[in-house]
Amino acid sequence: MKSKKSFALTDALLWLTIAAFLFLILAYVMPKLLGKGTAQASDFLSSTKDYDTDGIADYFDKCACAQGSDKFDGCNSEAEMKGQAAIDREKQCKETIKKAYEKK
Repeated sequence: MKSKKSFALTDALLWLTIAAFLFLILAYVMPKLLGKGTAQASDFLSSTKDYDTDGIADYFDKCACAQGSDKFDGCNSEAEMKGQAAIDREKQCKETIKKAYEKK
């Protein structure tokens, strides 16, 4: 017949093994689960970049490729911020900025 110490040691060893196994599983699985949000984190972290160096971060700059004023959200005038031409220009600008940052 085994002693109580033997049972306690066996129980402790069993729990330690289970804990180590769970830790290894979590260490492998959690980064995969949490990695799904890295695109959002990357966008947030890149929001501090300022391609046109006008002092307004690209994320908030409505005219990110041309220097402008804070008054017009990074554009030179209110007219530059409106209309389809502004949308097309910004789409082109975003692609230019993306390519520029990928090279760095």
